[in-house]
Amino acid sequence: MKGNLDLAARHYEAAIKDERPDETPFNRLMIIYRKQKRFKDELRVIKRGIKMFEDFYKQSSSKPKGKKVADLSEAFMKGTGLKDRKGNLAYRPEPIAKWMKRMEVVQRKLD
Repeated sequence: MKGNLDLAARHYEAAIKDERPDETPFNRLMIIYRKQKRFKDELRVIKRGIKMFEDFYKQSSSKPKGKKVADLSEAFMKGTGLKDRKGNLAYRPEPIAKWMKRMEVVQRKLD
């Protein structure tokens, strides 16, 4: 059984190096490392996944053209609660929000 998990972990590690935003290999790898109690590896995978998906969402969201449109967009985001008063995004799309919670759990296990 352990050999199968190690083999699967190697395959999933190769899959996350592709730089494609696919959450399945990240989720499977996190589960494998949790079962093996390899919390440092799980934390590494979580951080890499969060960074990859944040970069992906930044690239896919384009800036509005024109100052008036940008100002209206900013006002709408703040008015609906999608941004706080400082201009930071309050909403984190999936799987980032789920992985942030998981990261907190793993960090508590490491302490």
